[in-house]
Amino acid sequence: MTPEEMIPFLDRWKKDHQDIDKVVTALGEIVGIEPTSPLLTTLFKSFDSHTAALSAMFRDQYEWLQWYEVDTDMGKHPQKASPKQDVPLRTIATTRDLAVLIYESRA
Repeated sequence: MTPEEMIPFLDRWKKDHQDIDKVVTALGEIVGIEPTSPLLTTLFKSFDSHTAALSAMFRDQYEWLQWYEVDTDMGKHPQKASPKQDVPLRTIATTRDLAVLIYESRA
């Protein structure tokens, strides 16, 4: 799969994450639900399964999706990464950057 083919999936994945964040924030404000509640745990597990399925589909052997989600906060805090040891670091901020990183990381 090329970066251009990955981008629509990554954009949807990112939007789903943003939607989950909004719901979690609203539930916390309205009813004081804790992040460790069974409801939210189930929601997070579902998103993790979605992430794992995309990783498999993209052949993301270095878990760049999880890295992007956690370390860059879905691109809010861009980080530098390299697809291979002999390639200079570059900033990964957008889903396009992420798609190219995954594509170039493949062995």
